[in-house]
Amino acid sequence: KFDVAYWNDFYKINGFDIPDWYFNFEQIKSEIVEKWNPDSEVLLIGAGVSSILNYLAERKFTFVTVLDYSPPVIEYLKMKFSRISECHDWDCK
Repeated sequence: KFDVAYWNDFYKINGFDIPDWYFNFEQIKSEIVEKWNPDSEVLLIGAGVSSILNYLAERKFTFVTVLDYSPPVIEYLKMKFSRISECHDWDCK
């Protein structure tokens, strides 16, 4: 759905601790993400609260930009990843 009100309501109702809804991260991890290195510059568009973000943070990726148009998601991600010192170059917009 490409409707910001839909996503704002979705996260208000479901919270931020939800499984990936668009794809199963485990299915793409070995094909794509495991080939990246922590110095890679990563752009995630419409990422929401995908588990890929936790994976990148755990592996100390430092150059990550996350784009999403839901203000509650952006504020949640800024708060969550500002606490992780390795994520100092993460930008959530």
